[in-house]
Amino acid sequence: MTVSKNIGRGGARPGSGRKKKPGAGPITEMPSVTGLSAEDLAKALTDFAMVGLVKIAAEGASESARVSALREILDRAAGKPKPGVPAAKQDQLELDDNWGDLLKSKQPAAGRAN
Repeated sequence: MTVSKNIGRGGARPGSGRKKKPGAGPITEMPSVTGLSAEDLAKALTDFAMVGLVKIAAEGASESARVSALREILDRAAGKPKPGVPAAKQDQLELDDNWGDLLKSKQPAAGRAN
């Protein structure tokens, strides 16, 4: 039987394994508990939330975090579009090329019928 000379095969090694992702720092400014309703409290903390979004947009660890924060800021500034209602453009309203008749045809959609 051979005896291992403990030359570093196997086992845990420093620096091995998955690297930890950078995380957000702790929130240091916590509001005090009040008797406000959720809606009133949300209105009161709008500035706090906007500062947090701006900080993430400027210094976020990942590009997706920055894009999400910027989208949220724009949604609050310009208003979020309602789902299912396409935005109408002026040139689309004046143009009538009969494509609507083709799209409204009563033929079934292609695919499997169950």
